[in-house]
Amino acid sequence: MHFGQMLWVRRLVPVCVFEKSRPSLFRSNVRVIFLGRLLVLPVLFCRREWIFRDISDQHRLRSAILSELKRVMSAANLDDTYRVVDWFMKKERLFVHVTRNAQKLRSGLDSPRKRVASWLRRLLAELS
Repeated sequence: MHFGQMLWVRRLVPVCVFEKSRPSLFRSNVRVIFLGRLLVLPVLFCRREWIFRDISDQHRLRSAILSELKRVMSAANLDDTYRVVDWFMKKERLFVHVTRNAQKLRSGLDSPRKRVASWLRRLLAELS
């Protein structure tokens, strides 16, 4: 396959999106999140190390890979909740390893006004 075809000719391949969690040091649980056949650019079939090391036009290829991974995630309805950690091909199947995004915990003291109010309350409690 020519390099140009890797960027615009899609192939129908089985795709497995999975999440791996480690409950203990020697065990890991694998949870399949999406399993199906999708049209994917063959640029994802290459090894990641080869892509980012040996190709002179890395910016164009990197943007094509990232947009294709975003497209796979949106086809699996995993846009905002998960992020891609790794991807690889095995026996003509595409495997995408994802992790759940850490939700931002909002503290009650986000604004300076709330911090000052909390500081004044503690000061008044100490004086009383």
